[in-house]
Parts: sequence; C-alpha cells; structure tokens
Amino acid sequence: MIKVKNLALEKLGVIEKIKMLKTAKGYSRCKSFELSCPFTQNNFDLLKIDNIIIVDDFYGVIETVAYEDNYEGDFNIIVLGRELKSLLDRRILWNTLSMSTTAELYLRKAVEDNIINPSNADRKIDVISLGVVNGISTKIDKQDTGSDILELCEEVCMSCELGFDLVPDGDKLKFVVYSGKERDIKFSDRFDNVASQDLMVGTGSYKNTCLIAGEDKGEARKRTSIERGKGLQRREVYIDARDLQQEENTASMAYTNILLQRGNERLAEMSRTQTFDCEIIESNVKYGVDFNLGDIVTVINDKLKFKQKERINAIERVYQNNSVSINIIFGEENV
Repeated sequence: MIKVKNLALEKLGVIEKIKMLKTAKGYSRCKSFELSCPFTQNNFDLLKIDNIIIVDDFYGVIETVAYEDNYEGDFNIIVLGRELKSLLDRRILWNTLSMSTTAELYLRKAVEDNIINPSNADRKIDVISLGVVNGISTKIDKQDTGSDILELCEEVCMSCELGFDLVPDGDKLKFVVYSGKERDIKFSDRFDNVASQDLMVGTGSYKNTCLIAGEDKGEARKRTSIERGKGLQRREVYIDARDLQQEENTASMAYTNILLQRGNERLAEMSRTQTFDCEIIESNVKYGVDFNLGDIVTVINDKLKFKQKERINAIERVYQNNSVSINIIFGEENV
C-alpha cells in the first residue's frame, strides 16, 4: 500500500494496487523512483504532480505522470519522481555564501538563508525547517554563488563523505546533515545474506590531479593545485574557478583554501567508478535495524577475491508481484 500526501504533508489517500514500484534512497545524492499502476479513478485523482508518495521509509515527490495504453486492454499510469530532498533544488544561493566552518554548518546556513528565513518572503518554504545539529567536525573553506541548494548539498557531501536529507517530522520537513556509522556486518554468499552481487569498475572519467585557477588575469591570476600520482598514474584536469573571488580583508591562504575546496569537490565528481550492487537476503541482518543508509560495512565476493569495507551509498527497493527485493549500492557511478 502506498500513501499519498500533498506538499503540506496532508494525507490524500492510498494506492492499493500497483504493477511495479522501484525506489532508491541516496546518501550523498538525490535518487529517484518509478511507479506503474492500473488506471483507476482513485489512482488518477491521487497521482498528480507535486504530490508525495510514501512506502516504508521512502518519500518521493511526483515530477512526471504519463498515461499508457498498451493496446491489450491495459491502461496504466506511469509516475516518475525523486526523493523528498529534491525540493531543495527549488532554491538557489541568491547571495554569495563564503565561510570557513564545518560542512554541516555551511549547508545549514545555506538552507536557513535561502529557504527558511530568506530576506524575500516569497522565497520562504514553510514546510522546511532545520533539524538537529549532529556536530559533524569535517571542515570546509567554501565560497559559492548561484548554485541550487540540492546541487550544493550533493557536491559538499560527496567531497566530505557525508549524507543529507529532508526528514518528515509532524507537519515539517527537517533538513539534516549526517554521517553513517561503521558496522561489524559482512555481506557475502558465504553468510547466506546475499542473493546476487554485481561489481563494476572503470576509470573513463577518472582524474586525481587538478590545477585550479581563481581570480585575476595572466601572470597575476591566483592558482593552486591538488596533486596525486606520477607518470601514467597521474591524471590531470584544469578547473576554472574565476567565479571564486578573494573578499576584502581575506588572507591569501584563506582564499587558497577556498580554491582547494572547489578542487576537492570536482575531483570527487571524477573519482574512479566502482559500484558493487548486492541484492540482499534479510536473514541474519535487517535494513533499518542492523544497518542504515550511509553506514560502512564489509563486502565479500570470494569468486572475485574481493573483500573491502564500503559505504552504503544507496538503497534500492523493487516492489512487484507481492514481493520486495532490496539492493544495496556501494560506491558511486560518475554522472
């Protein structure tokens, strides 16, 4: 059964029958969902743009609705959307935000100034508020202007290995930044908790060294770099960061740190592609009880001679034929 609410978090009704539902929850990124169900008056009335679907611990905002006739007597509704935190992309950093602080406090400030208490009352989103401060100590020196808040959260969290979310709490959505825990859990067919495992590795867009160029022109242009590897193991990329400006009375080293933050974020987006997809069997461990999104666990595949601690970056569920399969995604594909 799927519950449906509006953006004010008021309950509208339920979807009883579906053909297929696939949901994905991301740790550092915002993931998507897809729903297929028979056309009925109830489903037609509930499945509208901007309504929220709720199943288990997944909340998703409807962004696309299609009506499909397969010419075999079936008329279906196809719904596409993203996680609840996709609402963050409805606002941008209207003014420059430049801070030397923790990643958590930087993102909270961005949400506070542009969504919760903006100077322009038309920009305020009443349903969103700040959640608990988790006291994450990861430091950043960051300056940004114009990025949408979702994109900002993704790039900061990816570079700092953090997660973020909008968590429903009564009639509010609480913005939180969090860090997964390390768990003494092993996923392997030898422990009877894995149905299948797929591993993909790649270096097509991989870069590990960057030259970052900031403000000014010619020889006066401020430049710094992040350098790793040598010979053929060194993969370079140029990052034009002229949009980052050295503010008045800002020390040269502070500005360099801002440039380095931009470099680390871009290198995080161009990291090695390594994804490990495990369809799990909840026999001796259960999602939401023994482990959660963002946690670090051990993945083992004897055939591939693979044993490594990996962070759970996404949880996928597929609901079909009165059954549910759960896939854990370790690693992150470059997109």
